[in-house]
Amino acid sequence: MGNRGAASGRSRVGKTSQHARESKVSQLRIPPTRALRDWSVSWRLIAVIVLALVMGLVFGGNMYGVTFNGGDAYAPYIFIGYGAVFRLATNGALTRLASFHGTNGASPNGLMAGANGGFYGTTQGGGTYGSGTIFRLDNTPLSQPVIQSVEQMSGTLFITWTAVAGQSYQVQYSTNLTQGAWNNLGSAIPATNGIATTSDTIGPDARRFYRVALLP
Repeated sequence: MGNRGAASGRSRVGKTSQHARESKVSQLRIPPTRALRDWSVSWRLIAVIVLALVMGLVFGGNMYGVTFNGGDAYAPYIFIGYGAVFRLATNGALTRLASFHGTNGASPNGLMAGANGGFYGTTQGGGTYGSGTIFRLDNTPLSQPVIQSVEQMSGTLFITWTAVAGQSYQVQYSTNLTQGAWNNLGSAIPATNGIATTSDTIGPDARRFYRVALLP
């Protein structure tokens, strides 16, 4: 393998983000998603956002709230959706953490932060009998990627690291750690389980150092 390997024997992570992991209370199951779908700007959407901010809360420096409509089920001019849970970061980044689909609830009333760091709330409709649900949304940091191995086989390096299913990672390399310049190795890699792997063809560089960044 020569001088190639993970920088300092471990992965380096560029940017961290929070990860909302769904759990079940009573009959609720909220599948998490990573980003807001494009919503048509209209007076209804503006009203929904204003309502969400009033019903939101601040936790860990970020603003969390719910939208009465919208979410995965939203379709412009067809269906206004069942609602969603969102996070608004201090830099203005808006992320949808979960969506309601009717069976797991519809039209959330708001959020309340628990002592365990999770968020709790109720919905006005949806559920088995259409009368609403009680939900919990865990708010825990994502595990950072750790490079497990860098192996050489027939002129190719295989880089393996720990991952979280559903998250995307960017592998980067540098030929000189003192210069601070890192280059992307290919495109972002979505993880499907707890381990992710990519490869790099050995070229003319005398050495390469690798790191893995968790993408927001």
